[in-house]
Amino acid sequence: ATLKPAGEGNARSPPLEFLECHVYAHNSGKCDGLLVESFLKGRFTKYNCNNGHVRKSQGRMIDLVAGAVDVEEFPQAFSHWVYIHTDHNMIVCDIQGVYNEEGRFPKFELTDPAICTKKKLRYGNTDLGVK
Repeated sequence: ATLKPAGEGNARSPPLEFLECHVYAHNSGKCDGLLVESFLKGRFTKYNCNNGHVRKSQGRMIDLVAGAVDVEEFPQAFSHWVYIHTDHNMIVCDIQGVYNEEGRFPKFELTDPAICTKKKLRYGNTDLGVK
C-alpha cells in the first residue's frame, strides 16, 4: 500500500522523534528509580536491533517528491547516517517505536535506542560495539 501525506505538495520525509524521558527517584528497597515516557499510540515496531537484526520490508510505501520510498527504510537510514557521520565510530540502533500517521504529517515516535561504539560498553550494557 502506498501512503500519501495529506494535501498536495506536502510530500516530505517523516521525521524521527525520540520520546523525552524522565527519571523519578523511588526508594522502595527494590529499585532506586523509575524511567517514565509518554504512551506510544499505535502499533509498536522494532526496526533494528543492537545484535544486527534489521526488520524486513512490509511493503508500506510513502510517496515523496523523489518517488515512492519504503517506510521501513527511514529508521535504517538514520542508523546508517549516524555511522557515516561519526566516521564509523558509533551507530544508533535498537530503533523501535510507532509510525504515527495521525495529523497532517506522518512521523516516527521512537524510544529506548542503543548507542554502540568501537569502545564497547561506553554507553552501557547495550553498547555491543561497532562491527
